[in-house]
Parts: sequence; C-alpha cells; structure tokens
Amino acid sequence: MDEIELKILEINIKQIDKKILALGGVKKGKFFVKSESYDFLNKLIKEKNELLRLRQVGDKVELTYKQHGRKEGKFKVCNELEINPSNFKKTKEILNALDLKTQNYWEKYRTSYVLGNVKLEIDELPGIPPFLELEGDKCDIEKTVKLLGFSMKDTTNYAFKKVLKKYNKDIHNLKF
Repeated sequence: MDEIELKILEINIKQIDKKILALGGVKKGKFFVKSESYDFLNKLIKEKNELLRLRQVGDKVELTYKQHGRKEGKFKVCNELEINPSNFKKTKEILNALDLKTQNYWEKYRTSYVLGNVKLEIDELPGIPPFLELEGDKCDIEKTVKLLGFSMKDTTNYAFKKVLKKYNKDIHNLKF
C-alpha cells in the first residue's frame, strides 16, 4: 500500500496540539518509540534504498518493510508493508535467526492524532527540533496543512534520514 506523507519541521508543539484539537482532531496519545532497522550482512536492503524496521510504539509492535520511496512534488510516497507482531523481543530473535542484523537504533516520543482522513504525528527526538508528519491522500494532506495555518511552502518531503542529516545527527545510536 502506498504511504503518502510530508513533514513540517521546527514546529511549536503546544500551538499545533491546540490547533489540531480545535479543528476536531482526536489525540490518540503520546508514546515512547524505540526503533531498529535491519539488513543482511551484504546490505541488500540498503542497496535497494529500502527499509526493514522493527519498532515498539507504547505497547504496540510494528514490523515494516518500506519499498521504492519516491518524491511526487512536495510529497514522499513509498510502498509500505506492515504487520503487528505481538512480541518485540521474539520478532527480533526471528530476524536475527534469518541473518538480519540491527543496523540502527533510535528513540523518540511520538504524539499521534487523527483529523478527518489524515494521520498527524508530532515527533520529538534528542537534539532535533520537533516536527509534524502528515499522512493520508494528497488532497486531504494539503487541506490539513492549510487548516493548521501553514502553506505547502512550509512543508518538506524529507525522509527521516534527511531530517537527521539536516541537524547533523547520526541514526546509529540516537537515544534520550
């Protein structure tokens, strides 16, 4: 399934929270997130510019494979396959048994909302100004950007690694 998203960098969390809620958005919660990316020793996944990620968001576990990331105007679009295993540690053991090794580890706090058909997530990482990620279809995202008081010029299609690079952060061990 295609994931369509964009980001607004360097936001004011309190202002964005107020705006989303005032517009009728629903706050799903604030969660501590730990993420690990995996690859084979020959770096086959990285070579294809794809991502295999295991992450824990609060009590929920997600195993995600992102393929074929591309830019479409202001938007980042990629094919995303995701399942929700019940156990982070056991899933990690399975990945390791398949000769997939942890490549990167990072932590963040994520506050999740839903506004209409758009998922909004505020990410807070160590040493990086908070940013807002919007996910949905292009038309709904553009409307939401405007409702929040921004223009499309305020947005970026940066991938996560490019956000880290902008702030001179290393993904290999990003912890609080």
